[in-house]
Parts: sequence; C-alpha cells; structure tokens
Amino acid sequence: LLAIIEDILDLSKIESGSLELYDEDFSPTECAREILDLLSIRAGEAGLKLGLEVDENVPGTVVGDAKRVRQVLLNLVGNALKFTPEGSVEVRESAYRGPSGDPYLWFGVRDTGIGISPEKLEMLFKPFSQVDASSTRTREGTGLGLAISKRLIELMGGRIGVQSEAGKGSLFHFALPLREATGAGLETRPRQEGRLGGGPALRILVAEDNETNRRVVRVLLEQMGHRADFAATGLEVIEKVDESVYDVILMDIEMPGMDGIAVTRAIRAMEGDPPGSKRTPIIALSAHDDRGLEEECRDAGMDSFLSKPIRPDAIEEALSRLTCAAAVIG
Repeated sequence: LLAIIEDILDLSKIESGSLELYDEDFSPTECAREILDLLSIRAGEAGLKLGLEVDENVPGTVVGDAKRVRQVLLNLVGNALKFTPEGSVEVRESAYRGPSGDPYLWFGVRDTGIGISPEKLEMLFKPFSQVDASSTRTREGTGLGLAISKRLIELMGGRIGVQSEAGKGSLFHFALPLREATGAGLETRPRQEGRLGGGPALRILVAEDNETNRRVVRVLLEQMGHRADFAATGLEVIEKVDESVYDVILMDIEMPGMDGIAVTRAIRAMEGDPPGSKRTPIIALSAHDDRGLEEECRDAGMDSFLSKPIRPDAIEEALSRLTCAAAVIG
C-alpha cells in the first residue's frame, strides 16, 4: 500500500511540475550493483540468474540524480524478474555519443521472459496500463511503474524504450545525458554523511527474522560505513550480546520465540540495574506505528523507535543521536 501511495504521489508531482531533481556524484556501476543485490533473493527463489555487464567506457563517477536512477532501475529489473519464469535477467551499462556528439550513459535490462506482443508495446508506458489486464492474471501491479520511469527519464533529459517479441524476452533501455564528475570523485572524496558526522564506523547487531529485510538493512548500513551482524531469533540476539560488544542494536519487535520487547528486558537485566558503565543503545523496529507500542518499547528499555519501512535518513538520524548521547554519557 505504501508503494502504491508513493507511486501516485510521484506521478502527481511529475504532472504538476513540482518534482525536484538533485545532482550529486555517484557511481553508475555501484548503483546497478545495489539494485541487483537488493533483488538477488527474489531471483534466487525463482531460480533466475542475475548479471551485470559494464563496458570499459563507462566512467567511474557521473553527476545526476542517483535516487531517481535507482528508482528506474529497480522498476525495470523488478519487472523483468516478474515476467521471466526461467532463464536470466542481465543489466548492461555503456556510454556513447549521439549524432550531435553529446555523450550519453546507457542502461539496458534484458530478460529471457515471456516477451510482449507488438500491439501491446505502445501501451506499456501509459499510467495504469498493464500487459496482462485479465481477471486471471498471475502477476500483480498497478501499471504505474513504467509510466513514472518514462517521465523521470524525460525529466532528466533522457529517453526510454523497449524491444520485445512475444515468447523471446525483452530489452528495456534508457539513455541519460552523461555528465562525468570532475575532481576527486567517489573513490577519493570523504563521504561524511555516511560516517555520522565524521565519527567512527559502528558495529551494529540487527535483530530481524525476514531475509529480505536483512538484505535491505545490510545495504543501508554498509553504505553508511558500518558493520552489521544479524540474528533471526530472540535467543540468538541474547547469545550474540553475551559473546560480543555492539555499539547499537536494531531490534525488530516481532520475532519468533521471544519478541523484541522481551529480548530488550533480558539484555537490560544482563547489563545490570541500575545500568552499568556500558548500556548498549537499542532502536525498536516495527511495522506498526502505534503510540502505545512505542511507550511499551521505551518502558522495556529501548532508546528509540522507528517505523518500517526504514528510511535511510531516519536510521542515520537515530544512530547519530544515540551514539552522540552515549559518547557524552561515557
């Protein structure tokens, strides 16, 4: 439901001319790798191979709206997986010069899926249009993803297209004006926003039983420069806390066996009452944004509360606030 609402909001912003684009230096190759890493579990469950091919002429760092590029890639690769019953999905990156000599960065997503008949190709990028709109369709969706992707690419000065044939797979591709970053680039420029104001990397224990959620959190924390360990059950959390020292614990409320509240009470009991010199900050993670639940978490000894889905800015702010407070207390 949240994804549908965000798609509708994006489309509304685009059509009203109020959607803003932001320029930043980013690596197009790392951008694609992040998307493939995020979707690798889904591909593995479907028995599909995911691949990435990067031509030598692709710059290491370019300038553009990395968030929107990721959004388009996530949509295209996600759709490819959805409509590919067997075989593979491959992302390719390249760079070329157009007829006027202007440079472009090109992304292609090729799959070995069911393909699209010619009469249905023209409706692909229209809002709420679906290739399979029958009442017996087996693939869910709102038909907004490709429409939003097309508008985003056009806003960034590029173009998007598709080549497909029924039963023989598809190739979705888009090209963006290539603006190569000048100066140090990603490899040598410090990324202070990923170090909580320039502080040290943190060792974080993530209590989460869902494999997909663990993959998402891992990517977020590694991008911020932190190290993450994972526990799938309440008992496993307690064992890891007993064996190792962590700077922060991200605690899912709903876990098999002991829930996050019970685990937090056990950890606080292990630390001693009143708390000793080392009290590990614990951040509650819950899909339910409920005031009563938040108060129960704090009563159990948790220090902060975040609602799922977790947003990078929210988790970074929570980590920064708690670790700074711990440093002052220490």
